[in-house]
Amino acid sequence: MERSLKERLPEAFIEEIRTQLSEKETEAFLSTYDGESLHGLRFHAQKTEEGERKRVLEELGVTNAEAVSWAENAYYYPSDRSPGKHVYHEAGLYYIQEPSAMRTVALLAPKPGERVLDLCAAPGGKSTQILSCIGKEGLLVSNEIVGSRARILAGNLERLGAANAVVTNCAPAELSARFPSFFTSVVVDAPCSGEGMFRKNPDAIDEWSPENVGMCAARQREILTEAAKTVMPGGRLVYSTCTFAEKEDEAQVKMFLEEHPEFELLASEKLWPHKEKGEGHFVALFLKRGTLNLEEFTALAEHAGVLAENHALSKKPGHKSGKRSNDKGLSNIDECVRSFFSRELAIKYEELSYLRELVLFGDEVYLVPSVMKKYLSGLKVERAGLWLGTMKKNRFEPGHALAMALRKEDALRVLNLSVSEDAQLIKAYLRGESLPIYRRNSEGENSLLLITKKEEDPMEGWTLVCVENHPLGWAKTVQNQAKNHYPKGLRKEITV
Repeated sequence: MERSLKERLPEAFIEEIRTQLSEKETEAFLSTYDGESLHGLRFHAQKTEEGERKRVLEELGVTNAEAVSWAENAYYYPSDRSPGKHVYHEAGLYYIQEPSAMRTVALLAPKPGERVLDLCAAPGGKSTQILSCIGKEGLLVSNEIVGSRARILAGNLERLGAANAVVTNCAPAELSARFPSFFTSVVVDAPCSGEGMFRKNPDAIDEWSPENVGMCAARQREILTEAAKTVMPGGRLVYSTCTFAEKEDEAQVKMFLEEHPEFELLASEKLWPHKEKGEGHFVALFLKRGTLNLEEFTALAEHAGVLAENHALSKKPGHKSGKRSNDKGLSNIDECVRSFFSRELAIKYEELSYLRELVLFGDEVYLVPSVMKKYLSGLKVERAGLWLGTMKKNRFEPGHALAMALRKEDALRVLNLSVSEDAQLIKAYLRGESLPIYRRNSEGENSLLLITKKEEDPMEGWTLVCVENHPLGWAKTVQNQAKNHYPKGLRKEITV
């Protein structure tokens, strides 16, 4: 007979819990392992409005959805629902995230315009939450040291339409050397022993040991030491884990404060699953003493430029280095991009390039946040900002990231699909198939699916495919057919 989850818990783990909780609370805590794990999703504020969120939840089969009390635009959903298989997930309307993990960024509360570093960011839950807070004038540097996980992180940010995020693949010490006292806010969601994941991922139980807790604590201390260097005077640092071990939580905070007297503790919370509706999390918020002075950035940027000039360029396959084309080549590319915008889009290039600069990595064209331009040389960069597209023999072809960063109103041509009427077309598009530009009703009559901004706009050209007014990707309309340009690596079967 298979043992229950509660019966599989290591005795050393249970004894650790007994040192923190009363006997009654310990039993209440252990009893949570007889229940199901909790599931949550958080809507992306830049893509959805309040009334729409309720409609989307109902279409996902989540009626009378309960809000997550400590996070904005976040809701629980039952285990028999699969929002990750719905087209709204592909459109970036929400991010699926364990509810208690949302507490970290909620406690940090980044403001519009802030510069934020998410140091251990994959797969991207906290980074996407930060994006909802900082607005188009903010900056997010989202880092992941493991290359494969950095690519997943970049994909999740791209899906949510991130235009002001840079994804790096660096060790913490590399970033602290390049960004001293630069960020207004820093997030360290540290690698941990994962005790809060036991219910969600039972295999984590077999990987747990007191020795692993000790190794995690040592690594967390190193990461925090480097993270502290990147915080501006007057800035904030939030530290979190999904574990209950005091050695990784409270003791880590105590040690950090002893070693970094320039910081003070603003708040510390432990979310226990028998008290809160989540799997468990620990969060501590620190303030770096001093006055926040954003004007210091000019001097900091100069410092970064000196570092970049004296740093060998990264040549790691699959990563972009900070090496740009010469000014003449970049000028030609700028003309190609501007021509594409004027010919194929309704949005002006200047609107999208606000606070960003054009940079070429190989044949890929990016809009890089201006404040980051001097920082990229020598860093391993997975995404240098907003990927506009690719140059192909002096011809610019738009990238998927550009489509996801646009609104329906930004395109001259739109194929706007309806979940209720065009489910089969939506599935076909996400499989990589071409689409008709007409919808045929039950009586065999055709109605035009393709919408142009103005009657005189040509019907052929790059077309933004949308679902319920939200971008999914590109197609190119030629002779009454929309040829599919949805990325091959993203193609999949969905339920709607």
